[in-house]
Amino acid sequence: MARPRLDTVVGARLQRVPAANAVRPTGIARAAKTLRNAEVGWATGAVHSAAIKQAAVDFVGTGVTLAAGANHVWDLPPGPATLAVSGPAAVRLTFLSRSGGVLDDRELVPGAKGSNIQIPAKTERLVAQCLGNPPAATAFPQGFGAISASAAPRSDFAATGWQSASKLMQAGSSILLARGATVQLPRPFVALRSGLKTNQTVIRASEVMRDETAVETQLPVETGVVMILLDQQDATAAAAGDFGIAANGATLSTPPLRVQGGSRLALLYPVAQIDQGATSFTVSTASVTGWSVSGVIGLPGQAQDWAARMNGGVPEHLVPEGPLTPDGQITIRLISTGGAA
Repeated sequence: MARPRLDTVVGARLQRVPAANAVRPTGIARAAKTLRNAEVGWATGAVHSAAIKQAAVDFVGTGVTLAAGANHVWDLPPGPATLAVSGPAAVRLTFLSRSGGVLDDRELVPGAKGSNIQIPAKTERLVAQCLGNPPAATAFPQGFGAISASAAPRSDFAATGWQSASKLMQAGSSILLARGATVQLPRPFVALRSGLKTNQTVIRASEVMRDETAVETQLPVETGVVMILLDQQDATAAAAGDFGIAANGATLSTPPLRVQGGSRLALLYPVAQIDQGATSFTVSTASVTGWSVSGVIGLPGQAQDWAARMNGGVPEHLVPEGPLTPDGQITIRLISTGGAA
């Protein structure tokens, strides 16, 4: 029998929604691997040390190649410079100052012809992430979270932000990079890896947020709904209103829709308006003892649809992990345009 033909309606699409009692998709139980240069006191094997030294040579030479899912953190020399980026995959470039502040954060698809990115002044560190191959025949704009907010691996929706099980890239003492988002901590966080202290590693959000009472999350302007996930810690303090939220760069509609399952509460805030000229917006959350913030997620669509989809229970995980595809690569080369090399 021939399969049925669906009428094509301009401006419409078929959106598949999994059943409420369907088995959740599984993922590989594999931890991320962090390698650092031996010059900063990190214990590295001979093969890995040689690869890092060769990458440093290629970075200012013919270019260093990043495979899908790989993150590179580079300390940049002073002086004006540009980045030559080429390849079919998507890339996220984050430029940090000496104090760890984010000077620029953008996602783009350089394409075969490549793109030249001017490095912002006072940049001391670069974080480059290969996001994998984006969907074909789709033109993505260049901007903060532009690709992560529009495409996702093995999913029918693209969520940005973080949850307690998410892997975050710690780019500085208090700056972490989530999927299409940036997380700012109120104080420095030092992780331990192989008995050594470091502030540049891939880390679980639950490890970072365990003792934090406040956090700021920067989300892309494509966000339609902001979901705040809360785990109740003290029922008395929670009932007394021990929770605060603020938004900078956007206006959130209140009161939010509430979805509760056990001791976990999800608050769904529709994004009513984005400030004129804003390229992103920041959501600040805080609770002293009543709640533990276990996720700040940017979602597409409408809050009512997400509340109905959760069907009275808070979902376990919404933010996709890993690159868009397991294949794809990009090449990055540093070009000095003057000053010290």
